[in-house]
Order: sequence, then C-alpha cells, then structure tokens
Amino acid sequence: MKDKFKSLFRSPLHNIGLKLLALVLAVISWYAIRGAISFETLVNNVPLVMQLDGGWAVLERSTDLVDVVFRGSRDDLLRLEHGNIELLLDLRGREFAGSSEVRLKPDMVLYPGNARPVEIEPPNVVIQLDRQATRLVPVKVDVQGEPPDGFEMEIAQADPATVQISGPKKMIDTVNWIRTVPVPLEARRQSFRERLEMVQPGETWVARMDPPRVNARVTIRERSEVRQFKAMDVQALLNPQVDGTSIAISPISVIINIKGGTARVQDLKKTDIVPYVDCRQMVPGSQYDIPVKVQLPDGITLDHIDPAVVSVTYRVK
Repeated sequence: MKDKFKSLFRSPLHNIGLKLLALVLAVISWYAIRGAISFETLVNNVPLVMQLDGGWAVLERSTDLVDVVFRGSRDDLLRLEHGNIELLLDLRGREFAGSSEVRLKPDMVLYPGNARPVEIEPPNVVIQLDRQATRLVPVKVDVQGEPPDGFEMEIAQADPATVQISGPKKMIDTVNWIRTVPVPLEARRQSFRERLEMVQPGETWVARMDPPRVNARVTIRERSEVRQFKAMDVQALLNPQVDGTSIAISPISVIINIKGGTARVQDLKKTDIVPYVDCRQMVPGSQYDIPVKVQLPDGITLDHIDPAVVSVTYRVK
C-alpha cells in the first residue's frame, strides 16, 4: 500500500520532460490553428438586395452597396468570389411607416466557401417603401460625340422603341423616357447595330425594366452638300436626224442643284453633268413640253432643276 501511495505521489513529476514537450506542442498547435483562421479581408461594394411583399417597391434607401469584412483561413479568403456575394435583406411581412432604419447583420450575407462575415459597413440602412406602379415609356439611344469629318449621324433608333418599367409609384410617375448606356460615335464611318443596356432613371431607387436591353440602330452617312450649276445647256436625245430638220429648245439652259458627299460634290466639273430632253418620240413638225432629265455621276443626286420642263420644237426646214 505504501509503495502504491508513493508511486501515485510521484506521478505528476513522472516523465516530466515528455509532459513539458506535449504542453509546448499543444500551445504551438493552438497558436498555429488560431493564426490559420484569423486572417481578415475586406470585400467592397457588395450589393444590397431587398425582398419585399408583392405590390411594394423601394422608394429610397441610404445605400445600394455595403462593405463586408470576412474572417477565415488564408485559403478560405482566397476562394471568396466578389460576384457571388450579396447581402439579402428580407423585409417580407414587415410594416413600415415613412422612413425606417434597419440593422444589417452578418448572417444576412450570402456567400460561397467557409470564410465568415464578421462586420458590415455601414451597419444600418435607411429605407422608404411605396406602392409599386408599372408604365410604358419610350427609349432614347444616348449617342455621344461626333463621327469623323465628312460624316454625320442621320438617325438613332431603339428596337423595341418602348419598355415597361416598374418601381415605386411616386418615382415611376415622373419618368417620361429611358435612355441607353452611351454610344460613342468617334471613328464611326458606317451605320451599325448594337445591343445596349439601359440606364436606371433614378439614383436612390431601382426600376425593373422589361426588356432589360434593346437593339440600337444608328445610321451614319457621308455628310452631304448641295451645289448649284447655272446656265447648263440642255441637250436633245434624238433618233438619227432626218435631213432638212432641226430641234429648237426653249429655254435652252437650266439651273441645276445637285447633292452628294462633300468631297465628291466639290470635285465635280460642269462637264460631269448633262441635262437633256428625250425627243425620240417626236415627229418632224411637232412641238411638245418635255421634262428635263439629268445624267449624273454615281453617288450624286438631283436636288432641284429650274425650269423642270422646256418647250421642244421639231422643225422642218
């Protein structure tokens, strides 16, 4: 019995070296584990998503984005994907009178992985609700800048030309149109089509748009210019002339305005333009009023001619 008591008394000091080593290893392991899971990172601009009862919309809120501090191991934090993180504020079943302040909690954050959200900034959001309304509004294609020299924008249209927007009634009633994201025109020398998203009509509230995107058609053309040519002699287009006949045109000259690309129009010469009357159906001894036609180079159009009709006499000598 005495030997057993002596053995028990010596047990705390028995193998003291091994016990101290085990204690040191335990402390090191504890600090290692603590260090492995105590990293923190800040994720900025996490979207704040609200769930509401049917028929309600957010009229105002103090913020659309929050910053979230995550804690976890280095690997857990590296696996965080910003695009898969959001803060979901479920307001269904709650009643609001005027503006209300709601506390944002870490357990509202939806995220992938094993890291933990521990802090949110700002910690509160102030919101105001309104009855939801829906209306149809036109879409404007927002073009910015100018095409290169010598070109101009003719038209910018959206397809569809109208979209349906939904949101708080107080704000929806003030929206007369929706614009697309800007379309730069610099370096555009040809017409083009582009699928565009639309810009939210307000800064403190969000409208739902159907459809969320439109097809924009922008027509670019070469800048045109009108140029006038005076005293242009009218030619007669005839069948092989019969001996002893002649053609008299009155008036013999006309004024012609032509239209085309600026550079092309400025390079035109008088000899490039031929006004004429078609006399091939006339018979000797007849007289007709005949419209004047104009032969023009490619890319040039007739803008105006004065007079448009001349008198033609087919004489017999």
